[in-house]
Amino acid sequence: MCNFKPIYNYLNAAYSAIVTAMLLIGSAAIANASFFGAVGSPVLMGLAGGATASAVVLLKFAKGAMDTFIACKGELEKCRADKSNFYNAINALRTVLGIQATACFVAAGISWIPWGALAPMYVILATLLIQLTMITALIIYARSLIYCLQPRDTSDQIHIE
Repeated sequence: MCNFKPIYNYLNAAYSAIVTAMLLIGSAAIANASFFGAVGSPVLMGLAGGATASAVVLLKFAKGAMDTFIACKGELEKCRADKSNFYNAINALRTVLGIQATACFVAAGISWIPWGALAPMYVILATLLIQLTMITALIIYARSLIYCLQPRDTSDQIHIE
């Protein structure tokens, strides 16, 4: 039996990883805004980079789960647009999140300087917020593709001639 639940599980886990990264960046910004707390900021930014990188990996797993689901259901020509939407969106999101993870690690390198990394931290935080909306769109695309691949039972419909 074809199971689509792993797709949603991976997408939800990626969403949670991004939220975790955002919380860690917020904590790092608070630490960086303090003369004595700035010392802890690089660790928090490194953890945020790790959380963002884990979202990239989770999206790769979601893509693999969708590949498995499509192979199980059989690819349909009518679902080509839905499939294209899902795969294009997941590839774009993985690319941007990979850049964001790198930005977190770079910001970690300068975040030990009090008030020195606040601007990059806020930019990273804002772009991760935008990525949350992209994951929501990705869930919608996944749902549309899964619905398209489901067989329809037309035996109980009334046919008017």
